[in-house]
Amino acid sequence: MFYCERAVVGLQRIALVSAMLAITPAAVAAQQPGEPEAGTMRELALAEGKSEYIVYCRTCHGDAGKGDGSMAKILTKKPADLTSIAARNGGQFPYWRTFNIIAGDVETAGHDMFQMPRFWSRFEKQAMMPGYAPAQMRLLALTHYVESLQVPPQPEAK
Repeated sequence: MFYCERAVVGLQRIALVSAMLAITPAAVAAQQPGEPEAGTMRELALAEGKSEYIVYCRTCHGDAGKGDGSMAKILTKKPADLTSIAARNGGQFPYWRTFNIIAGDVETAGHDMFQMPRFWSRFEKQAMMPGYAPAQMRLLALTHYVESLQVPPQPEAK
């Protein structure tokens, strides 16, 4: 019974993530005013990303992504504030760079083997198990969720 339920959940996730491919940053930016939002699929994609975030990121980066998770105090390098990635990059969220950092393809201070794991290899191993979406789909969902955490830039005080 357990494997059957996991297989159904896995098929639902694959369908969700397949639809997510259409919700890339470029597609969202290209959306015309007055067009209906990707609404339901976008919300589902963000929910999937949030679920991955809660399981794999929250203990270091914190509930809101500020770098203040329960493990932050004991790490050699303080986890990044994920809410200010766009602000640190001229107001633009570097989607694919963030994706590659999460995957473990870009060397980043504090992301060695004793700090942030390389999620690509971890997710690849899990993809063989019933109920898990392919690694790249999970990384896309997680990156979309991190993008959703961005705090809008504050106007400068005069």
